[in-house]
Amino acid sequence: MRHWIFQANPDRFDVDRYIDRQEEILWSVGQQHYRDQMNPGDRVHIWRAQGRRFQNKVYGVVAEGTISGIPEFLEDDASDLWRGNALGETALRVSVSISKKHLGNRQVIQNKWLVEDPVTSALTILRMRNQTNYLIKESESKRISHLISRTGEDWERQECIAALKAYCSTYGRPISKLSGSPVSDASLLIGRAVSGVYNKVLNFRHLDPRDSRAGLPNINAIDRTVWNEFYDLTRSQIMERELNDAHSALFFNKIQDSGQRISYREFGDAPNDDLIELQTFARRVRRGQRAFRDNLLLAYGSECSITGEGPEEVLEAIHIVPHAESGINELDNGLLMRADLHHLFDDGLLSINPDTKNIEIDERLLNTSYWQFNGVRLRLRVDGTQISSNYLRQRVP
Repeated sequence: MRHWIFQANPDRFDVDRYIDRQEEILWSVGQQHYRDQMNPGDRVHIWRAQGRRFQNKVYGVVAEGTISGIPEFLEDDASDLWRGNALGETALRVSVSISKKHLGNRQVIQNKWLVEDPVTSALTILRMRNQTNYLIKESESKRISHLISRTGEDWERQECIAALKAYCSTYGRPISKLSGSPVSDASLLIGRAVSGVYNKVLNFRHLDPRDSRAGLPNINAIDRTVWNEFYDLTRSQIMERELNDAHSALFFNKIQDSGQRISYREFGDAPNDDLIELQTFARRVRRGQRAFRDNLLLAYGSECSITGEGPEEVLEAIHIVPHAESGINELDNGLLMRADLHHLFDDGLLSINPDTKNIEIDERLLNTSYWQFNGVRLRLRVDGTQISSNYLRQRVP
């Protein structure tokens, strides 16, 4: 069995009406080399593109089903739904039996969720948007189906427990959405989007009287119930042992014995990458990253922005807002830092005050040599440019 994404542009075709009005649909086979690869039983996810005329619609996966026939030349069964001229009465098409429809904006598996997801972030459709059919990996298809099962549904107790566990793992530190973070791991565990878990973690921050930083106030009853279940008012702390026990009881089959980390076996073995796609993508990333580093070396005179030290070989270019989250290679989103300080910055043990530009070292490093940098002002660039305070604020939520 193979797995596919079939895409439609709402500017050209009313895909919502087509899916909504019938259970069996026909889809164009836009790439001829896929003709012999599509077979009955293959899993299909229907993708509504962004378009230009209908930007109020969320774009992403809006339905799923299975291929129910083989590709053949068939008449168009939806000629009334084309916006403008139809593509022709007869074309190579394949039949798809729709099993789930999720057309509402609250139900769509959004493009931005898949971009930040540790399983789906490499989907070809996220980089090449002009195709009709995309062959995807089984692991990616399973993850999309997992998201479909929970998107638009109210949060349940076990999901809130997973999010509270992620909150405890990030307490007092910056909250990351990157792959391997507690937020990302929890999202894989419960079938929620990474940003959904991130928001739930901020809901718990809002409920936590120990944390003065802003959280998200849209609290619901289940959030309060789970918080009250595991927060000890008399000691002003979360009962982590009880929380860990509850978490293990709920998710024993999905977590590893060590470190409470996610097992990715649910999504299959790590698939081999398409070598041509991988090399093309790597070249594009290298071009941006090399220029980014070269610009920072010039801006800081090949010296660390904290210590003033070199040489270039020990200095690393840092994105204040991570490149994987923003794609921003602009100079005001960059710092030049010694490699070891870079690691501390990524781990949240070293931060920069957005207003004063002073270095702030976590108290866990109080008795180390790194404490000497606490309160030190970030060095000015030699070329007169500045980093962005807005990016610094995004870095420390």
